[in-house]
Amino acid sequence: MVDERLSGTLTEKSIAESLNISLRTLRRRLCDEKPTYREILEKTRRQLPQRFVGDDELTLAEMTYLLGLSEVSSFSRSFKRWKGMSPKVYRRKLNGGGIGST
Repeated sequence: MVDERLSGTLTEKSIAESLNISLRTLRRRLCDEKPTYREILEKTRRQLPQRFVGDDELTLAEMTYLLGLSEVSSFSRSFKRWKGMSPKVYRRKLNGGGIGST
């Protein structure tokens, strides 16, 4: 489902190690491409929750863990900032056909 490296404590160093490159090389390559590590992580954390919320088998606590956040309340606040509604309301709308249906 989700790469386990996204859950728990994700660091630039762990990403560099998983790519078999030095931390300095990772930073240089990201600088060349312009997005920072933080920008990439934030973008990923904005995109993944939409998929997670659509999966009725995942709890808010599981989604929080998979995103590498420490508190469900942090996830809920962030999701509301990103989508304009709580994860529970978003899920209800998805299941009712109110979001993403054509």
